[in-house]
Amino acid sequence: MTPKRLGIGCFIFCRISMEMKRMLLAEETLFRDEESFSFDHVPDVFSFRDNQLNAMAAALKPAKRNRKAANLLLIGGPATGKTTAVKIIFEQLSGPVCVRINSEIAASPYRVFSEIHRKILGFLPPDTGISLPAIYDKIFGRLLREKKYLVVALDDVQYLLSDMNKVLYDLLRAGESYPGAGVSVIAVTDKNIMQKLDDKVRSVFQPQEIRFPEYTAEETFQILKQRRDAGLYPGVLEDSLLREIAAAAYAKHDIRLGIEAVRKAAVNAEAEASPSIERKHIVLEEASLPKEESELLAFIPAEGIKSGDLYAHVEEKMGYTKFYRVLQRLEAAGAIEAEAIRGAGNSRLIKKR
Repeated sequence: MTPKRLGIGCFIFCRISMEMKRMLLAEETLFRDEESFSFDHVPDVFSFRDNQLNAMAAALKPAKRNRKAANLLLIGGPATGKTTAVKIIFEQLSGPVCVRINSEIAASPYRVFSEIHRKILGFLPPDTGISLPAIYDKIFGRLLREKKYLVVALDDVQYLLSDMNKVLYDLLRAGESYPGAGVSVIAVTDKNIMQKLDDKVRSVFQPQEIRFPEYTAEETFQILKQRRDAGLYPGVLEDSLLREIAAAAYAKHDIRLGIEAVRKAAVNAEAEASPSIERKHIVLEEASLPKEESELLAFIPAEGIKSGDLYAHVEEKMGYTKFYRVLQRLEAAGAIEAEAIRGAGNSRLIKKR
């Protein structure tokens, strides 16, 4: 009977050891740097955009010496590197005050100039009790005293809608009200906005146009490979599987879908304590249309819905800023189209495609 008891004890001990091993594996991570998969991440290597960066640097170079620099219009589809290019140029552009504004969030003249105020003076003006001209005085008064040039990037400028003309005009004609003030504007958009501008705005804007074409299939793979190498440990995701993810992202015309698919695959592999990503861990359909996007899409009727009415359906689940980010991702994925409604401020008509 003694041998039998030893056998049972050994079995129990081995089983406990296996459970402990699984627990230890579960504590490990496949991520070298998970931040590398964030959409806001600026990679150490920014590939396939040298021409665009060089053109931007040359156009803005006079601003370093407080001289008039060109205005720029960056045009390209979603996830083609426009925002990253602006961030990199602003990091390298010493001398002028550089302000990047997300026009999807700061979608009014007051919000735009409040963000500029925060960058220059270090704090936001109050929401009430101070007029827009008073904010102008604070901004340009400080710039003139410090002899600083101002470069403003309006990211996703199309979200300013009917206010686009006022924001651009007030920025570009600041030198008339504040002699000596120098301002250049970088308008970042997925479509050409020039036909939407008033004649007087076009005459003072006259931007240098810089195109950001869609990444090719091979460029998509190479970019995802760089993210994989930066974000995961060696051997976690083999090239053949990464090429499948890259092909799916290229087919959807949005490299962000590939970045998110790689991140989710690593999370799924970790959940199973797997030391590497297998095909079963890759969920491309989920990556192309996440849960939040699917839920929001379900509230859009065939005839369309105003953005404000759509938000009313989901405001208990997500804040206003997150709502518009989800809308933007749906638009980028080609699931919806958003049209400005004349005479309705910043409201848009959202329709399924």
